[in-house]
Amino acid sequence: MLRTTRCSMCSDFDVCEQCVSLGTLPPAAGAAGHDASHLLLRIDRSLDVVSAYPAVQNRAALRHGGVRCSQCGTFEFTGFRYQCQQCPNVDFCEACEQKGEHW
Repeated sequence: MLRTTRCSMCSDFDVCEQCVSLGTLPPAAGAAGHDASHLLLRIDRSLDVVSAYPAVQNRAALRHGGVRCSQCGTFEFTGFRYQCQQCPNVDFCEACEQKGEHW
């Protein structure tokens, strides 16, 4: 069975096991290169079986028009959107939320 690896912090970034082993990750969509600090999830089952888990779903269709990430500044990002419950008008893309750097 062919295994795949999916980024837990990008809305749509998959890479084969061979590329992970060789360290030859392709660039993320719309980016100069995939952020090496992102956590990669190894998936050794069919995506149909694990599709109930949000971290392995393709989240590229979740587009947040008119919203800017308060941490990295990305405008109209894709993927999960996180809003701080304490700070008004503070939104995070999933990569910034998972880094846990909000003050």
